[in-house]
Amino acid sequence: MRITAKRNKHNETYMTLKKQEAITGYLLIAPNIIGTLIFVILPLILTLLLSFSKWDFIKGLYGLEFVGLDNYKRMMSDPKVWEALKNNLFFSFTQIPVTVILALIISSVMYKYVYMKTFLRTIYFIPFITSWVSASLVFKALFEPQSGPVNSFLKALGVSNPPGWFVDMNWSMISIIILTIWHTVGYYMVILLSGMQSISQELYESAKIDGANAWQRYFRITLPLLTPSLFFIFIMSMINSLKVFDQVAVATQGGPGTSSYVLVYAIYDYAFNFFDMGYASAIAWLLFVVILVFTLVQWKGQDKWVNYDV
Repeated sequence: MRITAKRNKHNETYMTLKKQEAITGYLLIAPNIIGTLIFVILPLILTLLLSFSKWDFIKGLYGLEFVGLDNYKRMMSDPKVWEALKNNLFFSFTQIPVTVILALIISSVMYKYVYMKTFLRTIYFIPFITSWVSASLVFKALFEPQSGPVNSFLKALGVSNPPGWFVDMNWSMISIIILTIWHTVGYYMVILLSGMQSISQELYESAKIDGANAWQRYFRITLPLLTPSLFFIFIMSMINSLKVFDQVAVATQGGPGTSSYVLVYAIYDYAFNFFDMGYASAIAWLLFVVILVFTLVQWKGQDKWVNYDV
């Protein structure tokens, strides 16, 4: 009886301690959960509800009117939205490959042939921590068509009619891409360089003994073992490229015409210039679906890509 009583008392004490640990854990994560509910989940629900409504927020709740699927039907026939989606896709499928290839080249050169890696890595990383507003304003000044340093240099080289860059319909999106590559390539370079430094040197030595040359070692050892880092980069760069806004808002405001008009800028334009929050919410959900589709496609190929045999 005494043994049973002691066991019951021990079990009660153990359960009390477990409950206290659980309560402490819940209290510690409560701020994060509350913040996520208020700033993520609730806005998502409200945006979904607004996408089925017409609302001029200047009029307050009295300006709210349920319209069903009208916003989505309107979006399907809105040329500005489709132009924005086309520009987004052009931006993504141009900027991402160029940025990743440049990051691979720079990280490979730094890993093999450059001294003072820590110092240079910091220098390359500085653009990434620079504000988009500051970077965009500087690039607008550098690429100013009439008196900017870039066009002045091109004229000195004999180019009689240099591009108009941010104010040219044919060059505005390319200018945004150049700015974005400059801003982000250092970040991806740091990730890839860290991945290269974590690869065991024994693999390279074994491959060298077996007669593999430098290119074979790079393509059969370095790149396959960098696939987790590359996968992370492609996922993040795809999401960020589809959400591009800051550099467009500062440098071109979606123009000239709709040449650099993208989906997030369309959301901003319809919401805060035309005060059509319902329609802007519908475009936001279109963007959400596009990002979700591309992310799922990339995740689908994750196992085959990341588990590539060396």
